[in-house]
Amino acid sequence: MERALRILADVRTDIEKELPSKDGFQIKEAVTAALFIIGIIAVIMVIYSGILYITAAGDAGKLAKAKNSLIWSIVGLAVVILSYAIVRFVIGAF
Repeated sequence: MERALRILADVRTDIEKELPSKDGFQIKEAVTAALFIIGIIAVIMVIYSGILYITAAGDAGKLAKAKNSLIWSIVGLAVVILSYAIVRFVIGAF
């Protein structure tokens, strides 16, 4: 078993030597930057939704708009966090 693990480690090391490491790093950095920007936009939308909710002053239409905006902002933020985790896992696996 140990020998098989050593062989797999050697194969992975050989593959890493053949692949340019900068390409994977650039992809990781580009995806991280994009997700960071999208995350900032989602947080700004959560804040905007809060402002809409506060300024609704009991108007049912404005409250519904604020609630929908808040719900979708939180969903967007969750998608960003999950996609960041998936990207980190996939880049780390290869």
